Amino acid sequence: MMDKSFIKERPRDSKGRFKTGGIYKLSEETKQKIRAKAIGRKHTQKSKDKMSKAATGRILTDEHKDKISKGNKGKQKPPRTQENREKLSQAMKGKFKDRIASKNPMWNGGIKVDKKGYVYIYYPSHPRAVAKYVRRSHLVVEKFIGRYLVGKEMIHHIDLNKHNDNLNNLMIFKSVKEHSSFHVKLRQFGVTNPIRRQIENRWEEYGKKI
Repeated sequence: MMDKSFIKERPRDSKGRFKTGGIYKLSEETKQKIRAKAIGRKHTQKSKDKMSKAATGRILTDEHKDKISKGNKGKQKPPRTQENREKLSQAMKGKFKDRIASKNPMWNGGIKVDKKGYVYIYYPSHPRAVAKYVRRSHLVVEKFIGRYLVGKEMIHHIDLNKHNDNLNNLMIFKSVKEHSSFHVKLRQFGVTNPIRRQIENRWEEYGKKI
């Protein structure tokens, strides 16, 4: 049972009855008694349900939030025991089952664009997947040549528009060095006849034609 000795601190009227209304400040001694009694106590499910129901719809004021923040400042949470971890693991199992991939309410069709402008497709099983996504340009070329890109192979956008992943706009380079060299020639000389021929014949060594 909770220590109710603090009740005697409430003022009484001439007939000895407790006065109603007002705020009664607990002494430090009483607070310590209450804390000591509360150590190790666990709320019953019925008690938790009552607290949950009482808190439903409650809106905290900024002042209340500040008090909670100051009260928690500097407090360190005790490390979780192995038993705690196992309980949490069991409780979380299957909890986010409906929030995976296409079932996620934030699902955008499995398409995203990075800061550089490359378009990515959700493809977790792909060998080149990064965080379950693969560049769309890679998928377009791989489908055309009938295999995954290997080694340091990379895709170039002919019109330099990284959003344009049409097959007519893509070509393969075998390394970063080869790709960089191509860009240097473009900057220095523009689209010369040798570069034009390289673009036109880009699929010959793969036995493909567009």
